[in-house]
Amino acid sequence: MTKHYVSLYRKYRPNLFKNLVSQKQVKNVLQNSIIKQEISHAYLFNGPRGTGKTSTAYIFAKAINCINNINGDACNKCKNCLLINNNETFDIVEIDAASNNGVDNIRDLTDKVTYNPLNLIYKVYIIDEVHMLSKGAFNALLKTLEEPPKHAIFILATTEIKKIPITIMSRTQKHNFQKIKLPELTKHLERISKKENIEIVDQDTLLNISFLAEGCVRDALSLLEQVAIYQDNKIDNNGLLELFNYVTISKQSNIIKALINKDQKNILELINYFQDKAINYHALIKSLIFLLNSNLNKNELNLALNLKENLNNALLLLKKLIEFETLIQESKMPQITFQLLLLDNLDLNINKKNIIIKDDTKEVLKPTIKLEVKPIISKEVVKPQVIKKLDQVVELNEDKILLSCASNNDIDELKQLKLNWNNIKSNILNDSIDRKALFITNAKPLWIYQNNLIIGFKEAIEVENFNISKTEFIKNINNSIDSNHNIIAIDRNKWVEIKKQLKNKLLYKNDSKENDIDKYRNEIFS
Repeated sequence: MTKHYVSLYRKYRPNLFKNLVSQKQVKNVLQNSIIKQEISHAYLFNGPRGTGKTSTAYIFAKAINCINNINGDACNKCKNCLLINNNETFDIVEIDAASNNGVDNIRDLTDKVTYNPLNLIYKVYIIDEVHMLSKGAFNALLKTLEEPPKHAIFILATTEIKKIPITIMSRTQKHNFQKIKLPELTKHLERISKKENIEIVDQDTLLNISFLAEGCVRDALSLLEQVAIYQDNKIDNNGLLELFNYVTISKQSNIIKALINKDQKNILELINYFQDKAINYHALIKSLIFLLNSNLNKNELNLALNLKENLNNALLLLKKLIEFETLIQESKMPQITFQLLLLDNLDLNINKKNIIIKDDTKEVLKPTIKLEVKPIISKEVVKPQVIKKLDQVVELNEDKILLSCASNNDIDELKQLKLNWNNIKSNILNDSIDRKALFITNAKPLWIYQNNLIIGFKEAIEVENFNISKTEFIKNINNSIDSNHNIIAIDRNKWVEIKKQLKNKLLYKNDSKENDIDKYRNEIFS
């Protein structure tokens, strides 16, 4: 028979006040009210997910019904405690307001609340996610909440207290639950890891799990369980990176140090590190903001960043991170936007007036390239097979190039260039210590005509960065491919415009060579 498996967050769900993680102020008030027998008829538990609201509701319900109560906590041995632990009583009722949010659901509850408890001293109603109730349901609950029977106690739990009507809140005793601090949550994970025989290879793995869980006990235990299964109960930071694309606190600390100190070498290494990683960049920026702010205010996690020496840079960085959080959240290319953040701290001379957010594409830079496509009728007949051919002049940053039927040599050179492009990019990056060469990693060759090489980028922001230091780029590329091309950068949208006009203007007969050229052109347009 298959053994029944219980998830860690269910297995280690606290059933006594002393087992709760953190929430000291809530525990003290509730336990003291039990000791003094000053129990309110209605409570409102507010706080983030996974911080113990529903668990505390059950612990409180058991404590007030315990026959042998010990210092405001349940004994876990009397018949009432056993009934609650084994879920064998109808006097503890939990309602999920997310799926039972109608007025009829609440009316059914208020009709039954008048009946005396079957087994226990108090009948306790726990309404989880109470903010999901409809307006009519809140109104139906209002009268009962104001004047309930002496044996009935209501515990309302919510993650969004702003959605609770003030008329409901004023009739309850409110308790605010806080996110669990990193040291407390890490110690909790250590205790459970020992009980579950989970070996911790890297010392800061549990701290990283706590940080990734954002102060939520349930999420932290779920993450610990998943990594333990993935790595066969021998966990390290690599497991977090492989499973969740998570950047460790240590790496985040290095990012902050490099940006504050404007450390060119480390920033270039960081850009290379993030090049092939599927990172959630918005979450990363939020983490960097939290870590930097925590260290500026000497809060729960001190990374020893020595901010006093560069306090002004640290404050400027915090401001910049807050600005980039919005940009990354709205950008279609968050990796490029994050690269821009890193490069911007190296004082790249980017025109700040061009930084905008476009409503249609949500990109972060407005392209400054002016593109005009003008048809020029060529009177020269190149081949007898060609009936008519219109050449195109394209203006890009004062460079004029002629897009026409490329020669066979041009096409062969382009094919060879495309085949070797990855190696060429690697050579440029390895041979160049100039950070400006980094953006070539996102380029690809599109067309060669005579002495002109057009390279394409997906986004306009990349073209912007290419054109900032065009001379250095041209030198790097030509040195790598041993040529003397005039190199022009163009973004994907502009290339599509050119493609459409070329396809409309260039007319061929059914000649095999011309068909080969047109077929290859279609390949590079895609």
